[in-house]
Amino acid sequence: IHEFLGYVPVKSNATSFGERLKQHRIENGLSIRKLAKLLMIDPATLARWEKGVSIPRGRFSRSIAKFGDI
Repeated sequence: IHEFLGYVPVKSNATSFGERLKQHRIENGLSIRKLAKLLMIDPATLARWEKGVSIPRGRFSRSIAKFGDI
């Protein structure tokens, strides 16, 4: 999205893990479905992480760490 628009359409003051995850996903032009596929998780799980309902544990937290500085 940011390549098309020429700017990042999301505010950069994300503080929670879920907000940072969502911001990073959007900045990289990924839908929830696409990122979930990359992480090999259900899109609903990713949505719960972004909303702060749950947090990644175990191998998923390591997978997120590989995705970027979140």
